[in-house]
Amino acid sequence: MPVVQIGLLHTGNQLAFGGLVAQTINRANAWLVQNAPGTSVNLQNNRAMYANDDLDQLEDDAITLVQDAGTEIILAAGGPQSALAAKDATEVANPNVAQRKPVVFTTVTDPVHIGLRNQLPAPGGTNLVGMDGQTSENDPRRLRILREFVTQQPGNHGNKVGVLVNPLRDHPLRQQQDAAFESAAQTLNLDLQKRLTIDDHGIRNAYRFFQRKQVLGVVVTADSFFNSRRATIIQAAANHGVPTIYQWKAFVDDAGLISYGPSLNEAYLKAGEHLGMLARQQPQNRLPSNIPCPSATVFDLSVKLSTANHLNFTVFPPLLDNVQVNYVP
Repeated sequence: MPVVQIGLLHTGNQLAFGGLVAQTINRANAWLVQNAPGTSVNLQNNRAMYANDDLDQLEDDAITLVQDAGTEIILAAGGPQSALAAKDATEVANPNVAQRKPVVFTTVTDPVHIGLRNQLPAPGGTNLVGMDGQTSENDPRRLRILREFVTQQPGNHGNKVGVLVNPLRDHPLRQQQDAAFESAAQTLNLDLQKRLTIDDHGIRNAYRFFQRKQVLGVVVTADSFFNSRRATIIQAAANHGVPTIYQWKAFVDDAGLISYGPSLNEAYLKAGEHLGMLARQQPQNRLPSNIPCPSATVFDLSVKLSTANHLNFTVFPPLLDNVQVNYVP
C-alpha cells in the first residue's frame, strides 16, 4: 500500500498545535479512504519541525525538509511565515516549478498578494496550495467587537484599549494591516495603549501595564506567537481582571473572554483534504496546478460566560458588530 511521507513545517510549538496537526493527518487519510483506497499519508516524528516562533529556525527547518529525500509533501502551518519559508526553500532547491516538492499551507491572508500563488482559482505554475484565510485583517473588527461588548456593561465608558503586539512579526502585509487598525481606532475615538512583547515575562508585564492604565480591554493581535502562549495570556488577563479578545475560539475554550475569527478547525481540515488530493497522485504529477485555493467560510464569535461573570459583566447581547454571538458556558 503506498504511504506518502509528509514533512511538517510549523511556526509554533507542538504543545499548542500538535492536536490540530494530528487532525490534519487523520483528515487526509479519511479523504484517501473515500477517494484513493490503498493510499495513506504518514508524518514521522523526525519530520515534524516546530520552530517555536524562531524564524531563523523556521528557515533552517524548511531547508532540511526540502533536502530530505523521504519527505514527499510539506505541510506548512502556523501562519504565512512557514508557507513563505517553504516556498523559498523549494524554489532555491529547484528552479523548475514542476520538479519542486508540493507544499500545503493551512491559512494565510491573501496568498496571491504575498506571492504564494499566481491566482486563487487557477494557480498555474505553483507548488503551493492552501486556504485564503482572514486572520490579521480582522483585528480592526475585533477592536470594534471588544469596545461594543465592554461599553455595554454598566460603568465601562473609557476610551483606552490595550493592544498586545509581537514586534518580531514578519508579515508581508503588516504595514497595511497596522494602518487599518489605527484607522479603526481613530474612527472609534479610542486611545490605543500598545505593548510589545517577545516572551512570557513580557506578556505578564504588559497586563500589569494595562491594569494600571485602566484600559477598557485588550486586543491580542493575530499572531502565531500569541497562539502558542495561549495559557500565559489567559492567565495574565484573569490575574489583572482585563477583558481580552483573541483570534481563535481555542482561547475561549480555555477561559479567554472573547474570540472572533475564522475556524482554525476548518483550515486544518481543509489542509488535510489538500494533502489527500496530492497524495493520491503519482509523484511526478503532484504539482497542485488544478487545485483551487478556497476562502475561509466559517467564522466564529464566542464569549465565555464564566469569564464574563468573573468580570461582573451583566449584559449579554445577541449580536456584536452585527455578528451572532455564541455564548460558551
